[in-house]
Amino acid sequence: MRLSSSVFFAIAVTILVVCFFAHYWTKKYKQQLTMAFFQAEYAESTGSVLLQSEAIKNSIQVELGGMEEGEEIIECPEEDEKEDENELGESIVFEDNVQVQETETSSKGKLCHLFSVFVEGSLVYREAFRCAWLPITAQFVNFIITLNLFPGVALSMQSSSLGDWLPVILVTVFNAGDTLGRLVQLSKGVANWIVTPVGEKIVSKSGDHLGNRRPKMKYTIVLPLVLRFAFYPLIIFCVNPEYIASDAAKIVIILLFAMSSGWVYSCCFMLGPELCKELKHKEAASLLLIVSTLLSLGIGSSVGIGIASAVNA
Repeated sequence: MRLSSSVFFAIAVTILVVCFFAHYWTKKYKQQLTMAFFQAEYAESTGSVLLQSEAIKNSIQVELGGMEEGEEIIECPEEDEKEDENELGESIVFEDNVQVQETETSSKGKLCHLFSVFVEGSLVYREAFRCAWLPITAQFVNFIITLNLFPGVALSMQSSSLGDWLPVILVTVFNAGDTLGRLVQLSKGVANWIVTPVGEKIVSKSGDHLGNRRPKMKYTIVLPLVLRFAFYPLIIFCVNPEYIASDAAKIVIILLFAMSSGWVYSCCFMLGPELCKELKHKEAASLLLIVSTLLSLGIGSSVGIGIASAVNA
């Protein structure tokens, strides 16, 4: 269990670090990469790179990697088109003002296209998080609470009448309760109550309409999530027979603990995409919810090992 938790935690941290640096890098070089992308698109369509001003010329030299050492960009103001050969026998085509080798444009164009995708994707994910930050954050906290207490602490409970069967019953009850908490939303009436009514608009910094809030989130997500913190003392008290000795009480506590976990989980995944207006933001919000789940699985289970050790000490 310790090894699997460490692996989950390492994967989660790696994903978080990669996403952070990708976001920072694309935000910092957005304008330069966009310019390079359009220049590369022109190169692929015409077989050459046309530079119309000194400013663009300098930028494209930097963003597309520049020329080889000792090689200069050749200007041909008087000749519309001519051909020459370099030392490798590769054809160099010159048109209008300035040209570069054909062999370099394809790979650089693909690289710049990849960078532009990162830039656009970063913006989409920022806007999706702006809409669905509450379900994403709630999902993270929800699994942190769950894995802090189950199975490490919960299965440390001592039975007063069921003997060795208590851990088996608790695992069964937890899975049944978690499933039940998720299946409640299958009811059409419950689902409509969760996602309606539509609240005020969510706008981007530029004023674009990104989605609409849901006023009932404070009842469907926030309140159940806050109440779940009460399970920390309850389950820890169950471990010590001096406080809660009844096996029936322990089973009921685990059942409520599991049902609340399943309820919050389903509500977060239902409301996250619904808060967004456009399909691309809905998809991004769903992926952010998955990333939040993976992070909480790794961190929650790792911290849960420490809590279980402290409680059983």
